[in-house]
Amino acid sequence: MKIIYSTLKSARMLPFILLFYGLLVSSFANSGPFGTYAGMALEEFSNSRHAHDYWYIVDVPSPHPGLTRYEALVGKSTGLCYLNALSNVVKYSTYGTQLRKDTDLWRDRLTSKYGPPDIVRNSLSGAKYLEGGEYWMYTLMEGNRTYAYLWTNNLPPEMKTIYVGATAKTQTKGGVVLQYQMSNYLACEEEVSNYGVDNL
Repeated sequence: MKIIYSTLKSARMLPFILLFYGLLVSSFANSGPFGTYAGMALEEFSNSRHAHDYWYIVDVPSPHPGLTRYEALVGKSTGLCYLNALSNVVKYSTYGTQLRKDTDLWRDRLTSKYGPPDIVRNSLSGAKYLEGGEYWMYTLMEGNRTYAYLWTNNLPPEMKTIYVGATAKTQTKGGVVLQYQMSNYLACEEEVSNYGVDNL
């Protein structure tokens, strides 16, 4: 009787065990940025719009109120491997003082979750005659200036790198971009590099 009772008890518990296991797997699967995960299929996004090649504008499961646009690189077989998250493009002074503060705010938010960044980039390459502060936004827009932070170590297994940096659309308008490179990026890059080869 004890054996039968034990078997019946186990049978009654089975649905609860399976439910718990499913919730556990789901929580790990969506543990990436904004509720995404490496290898996430395009169909798993609630809404997506094709941008170009394998890039899509998507609605992420858990958006951040400070970000307004999400761009995902999604391979047909490899799934999600790269995610850009962008803030609103707003007006700044040509000196970029507030933009640097806004970028540092995102650095602090990421630091609270992943620890301090491994690489700090605050540099101007070429165009040395434009070192003056009034040219800060201009050199950022032209690609001569970099103001960014990079995480490469002690990240979750499915993350390869995390980047946050300032970006400028004009000399007086810009924003902040966050970039997440997933652990499957190399396989995804290979798939993307072969895009259209069958049509040659």
